[in-house]
Amino acid sequence: MFYSPLLSIDMLEEYGKRFCDVLSVRGPDSSAFYVSENVPLVLAHARLAISGRDVLQRQPAHSACGRYVFAYNGAIYNI
Repeated sequence: MFYSPLLSIDMLEEYGKRFCDVLSVRGPDSSAFYVSENVPLVLAHARLAISGRDVLQRQPAHSACGRYVFAYNGAIYNI
């Protein structure tokens, strides 16, 4: 996660790309980033798929309603 009130959306996207490049050593199977349009915020995530490559496991993840975006290290059970 990176937050800076002084950077433009374009700069935040560039940081997101760089973060994913740095994180790629953690997992080559999937990487992505999210840039907020409302708040100067970037979420980046890289993943090593040990148990399947389901599309629903991609991160940063969006809630069902689309209001929330999150990245986490772990799994959510009983959903």
